[in-house]
Amino acid sequence: MTKLLKPIVAAIATATFAAPAAAADIVKLVVPFAAGGPVDQVTRTIAPALATELGKTVIVENRGGAGGTVGANFVAKSPPDGATVLMATSGYVFSAGTTPSLPYDPKKDLEPVMLIGQVQTLLVARPSLGVNTVQELIAKAKGGAALNYGSTGVGSTMHVGGELFNMAAGTKVQHVPYKGAAPAITDLLGGQIDMLNADVPVLQPHVKDGRLKALVIYDTKRSPKLPDVPTATEADSYARVVLRIEECHQSLRIVEQALDRLLGLVVEGAVAVRDFQRAKREPPPATAGWLTVD
Repeated sequence: MTKLLKPIVAAIATATFAAPAAAADIVKLVVPFAAGGPVDQVTRTIAPALATELGKTVIVENRGGAGGTVGANFVAKSPPDGATVLMATSGYVFSAGTTPSLPYDPKKDLEPVMLIGQVQTLLVARPSLGVNTVQELIAKAKGGAALNYGSTGVGSTMHVGGELFNMAAGTKVQHVPYKGAAPAITDLLGGQIDMLNADVPVLQPHVKDGRLKALVIYDTKRSPKLPDVPTATEADSYARVVLRIEECHQSLRIVEQALDRLLGLVVEGAVAVRDFQRAKREPPPATAGWLTVD
């Protein structure tokens, strides 16, 4: 992996299914972050189509906190009937290493089913900070400025991205956790925090209208949405170090590639999960991330 792409939602099913989801009248999509963020937006986009396909009520429920582990724990503890789905990111995997006392077993209680999508990660700063490049940001941080960055919580992709920046650049930018990307971005726009890294689509409008300063895309290719923003490999040697560290993190992923469609899983319940568990398993794509089903 040579890029810091943020995987959005893939299906993870609980290891044990007691009843088929077809018996459930309501399918619940659990977003483990505050409303208004990128995962929430993706979930609310697919929910109507899922409801139409299933002929059932599909609701979106936000359970943000602790880098997504609050929502993950809710799904892990829900009845194993296939009707509760966790919309997760790669932070689900990171939290297993950053939070030693999780109230659920990320290896056993939830299992990946399918990748829904992935997006590039963008590093942005408030314009009043007075930096126009990542090199200027590093110089400011090393020059004694007390800087901070926002994230969706300890162990989240935004947190990992922020600490990789600190490690590679030799800075000590302070971490400020939030319950979701939306409140973190709101505070960044209001000048309460200095910087953060998040998905390109959710940050693009604020960059276009000049309310945020885009510094670097954590990828080897520029974003077609922000073609003037340099990639990490273009920006500086520090960025290439970040990418190599990220590659190391990605190589540790224990989740498996999707072997069934989400709709098939939700409709077929226990049978789909048992088939999934018996099927040939392969490592996920290097840039995979997860949605989850209970």
